[in-house]
Parts: sequence; structure tokens; C-alpha cells
Amino acid sequence: MMMSKRRNKDIDDDAWADLHIDLLRAVGKHVDHYDDYVRMQAVCKEWKLKLPKYPKHLKNLWLGFVYEGNPFYSVGEEKLYSSKMVEGMRNKVVRGSYGNWLVTIGIKDGEIEMLNPFTRAQVSGLLPPVSTVPEIILYDPGNHNKEYTVKERLNEIGDGYHPVVWPQAWMHKYYFSKIVLSSAPQQDEGFMAGAMILYGTFGRLAYCQIGGSDKWVDIGSNNSAKPVYRDAIFHRPGNKKMMIYAVNTFVELCVIDPESGNVVSKAAPPIVVRDYFHPLRNYMYVVHTPQYSVILVVRHLEGYRTTKFDMFKRIDDDTINNEGWSRVNDLGDYVLMLGLNSSACLLPHGFPDTKGNRIYYTNDKMRFGIRFNYYDIGYFSVKDGTTHQIVPCSLLTSLHSDLVPPAPFWLIYNH
Repeated sequence: MMMSKRRNKDIDDDAWADLHIDLLRAVGKHVDHYDDYVRMQAVCKEWKLKLPKYPKHLKNLWLGFVYEGNPFYSVGEEKLYSSKMVEGMRNKVVRGSYGNWLVTIGIKDGEIEMLNPFTRAQVSGLLPPVSTVPEIILYDPGNHNKEYTVKERLNEIGDGYHPVVWPQAWMHKYYFSKIVLSSAPQQDEGFMAGAMILYGTFGRLAYCQIGGSDKWVDIGSNNSAKPVYRDAIFHRPGNKKMMIYAVNTFVELCVIDPESGNVVSKAAPPIVVRDYFHPLRNYMYVVHTPQYSVILVVRHLEGYRTTKFDMFKRIDDDTINNEGWSRVNDLGDYVLMLGLNSSACLLPHGFPDTKGNRIYYTNDKMRFGIRFNYYDIGYFSVKDGTTHQIVPCSLLTSLHSDLVPPAPFWLIYNH
């Protein structure tokens, strides 16, 4: 009797294992959550071999943390995953993300690498090390705790400079704010794209050609007093050449030619923003949206906690030098993603439990090595003007105890 039951079970197991690959993959496309998909792969060895390792139909919005276990937080599922997708991150800081890709700086060597935590692909050697940015006077890796001599501004408007000595670990952790890519990296021969880096106490901007530069070059200064930049993106208007759109501390929207490094046009700030703007109470972002082209986004804080956002579009992009701005009150089905990532606008269709007309944000801003309000991570509902925390404070406290925790980063899983 027992032998018969065991034989029937073996037959049933074989039947499941022999399920046709097309039928199995058709079933897999109806699995809505990543953890359920992993369980499906684990049913048997044959299923693991037949099912794609990374399901193309599953999209998700992830918030990543560089802590012990490299946890990832699924925004749609409101669930924390302990992941081995990103290994060896304790000696790196994340300073950018583009879609599936992270951009990291090595704390010990200052090398910039790009990696995809979902496929574990890694690209190195295409971007110059951070020691080559223009404001660095001297880099002496053998001079312990005095490796960097940096040309620092006396104030935000560039009234003068003085040399400052910083230890290597501090520089690699805190001096560089954000690295922005013009596209996801490719390992194809001849792949060329652009990258820019926001750095320094007062927000300098430098550019390099991915795979074609051995150092970072200054841009956006026009060889005059250096403006302070707060955010920047790559954007190709129409069929024209790729340009850089950046917002400076005067809330001016600047268009920069990456080849010459010069500001080719500049738009005065919206009058209402000029009247209320304060650099410690307001953060600024530049985002390209399908509906409004390039928009200016202003983030408001009270006590280091985000309270609301304002958005503005140019009335006429062809007359960018006039003061024509119009307020944006609706994103439709789109969401904005703001943080260490290249500021982005995307459709959330297919992302579990994620709705449009929202602005997702993290605590990405840092000044003088101090990160403002580690718990300021959430989304802003454009429709009703309310903010919502998306990661519980208790969870964040349990993840990290450092005085200056690494900023979390957005990843968009869309394999």
C-alpha cells in the first residue's frame, strides 16, 4: 500500500517536472510578485532550468540600501528582501542609478563602477576616477589621511578660493553628490555616452564621455565665477544634439553644451520661486517628462521633512531666455522619481500597487557630510497635496546605526 502511494507520488512529481516549457512560461507570466516567482522556480530543478532567471513581465520599484545583507525594499509589496544581488558594497558608496544600473564610488580607491544588481553585470574602467575632477589640486594616496588637496570656494558665488586638505575616505564618501548617466551602460565595442558628476561643498559640475575620457572636465561655468548646481539631466530636444539641463542655486534653468562645456541659454526662475526660495528649505530637480518636456521641480521641507512639491514648465521651450513659466498641477498617469537616480519620469503601469500622479523621493541631499533626516523617504500625491512615508521608521532604524547613513537609491526592475 505504501509502495503504491510512493510510486504514485513519483509519477505526479515527474508529471509536474515534465510540464512543457511553453505552458510553464505562460503560467509564470501570471505571477504578479517577485517572491512568488522565486518560489515557482524552486518547485523542482526542471522548472528552475525552464523558467527565465529574471522575468521580463515583472516590473517593480525597489528602494535599495547599502547595509549588512544589502536589503531591497519593494515599494509595491511593502516588503523587505535580504538580497545577495549586490555584494561587496560595504567598501562602496552609491552615487547614482539609471534604470537597473547603479553607479558606485570605491571608498578605498575612488574608482567608479556601474553594476546591475539583477543580472550581476559589472562595468568598470569606462569612467575616470573621481581624483581627476577639476577642483582637485593634488591627490597623493601615500599621504595617509591627507591624500586630497582641494580648491575650495570661500562662498557660493565664487568670491575666492583656498586650499583644503581632506582624507581619502571622507572625500570618496561625501564630496561627490551625484553621478548622472545619459544612458544605461553597454559593453558593446564602440559604445559612447555621457556622464556628469555633481561634486564639492558648493555644487560644481563636471562631464566626461563614457569610454572616451581619462579625466573629468569642468562645464557650466563659462570661465567665470562658478555657479552652484543642484541637479542636472541629459536631454535631447527633438532631433537635436544631446544637451545638459541643469538648475543652479539662483533657480535658473541652464542649458549646457557638453562638447564646449558652455552655458548656451539660461532661463530666469519662476517669480514665485524666486520670492520664497531658500537653499536649506528647498531642493531643486530637473526632470524630462513626455507631457511637458523639461520641468523644474521644487521640494519644500520643514524641519528636514518634505511637506510638498511645486512643478513648473516652460511656456515655450524655443524662447527659453524669457521668463515664461507655467505651474504644473497634474502628472496624469506618470510618476517622478527623485533622489540619487538620474531624475526620471515614468509610467507605473505593471508595477504592483503603484499609482500615477505621484512624486517619489528619498533623502538624497547632504551638506558638509551631514545627511538631513534619514527618515524622509516617501511619495507626494500631486492630486491631494499630501506626503506619505513608504518605509517605516522602525525598519530604517534597525537597518543602520551610522551617524551618517548611506542614502538609499531607486532601482527600476524592468528587465
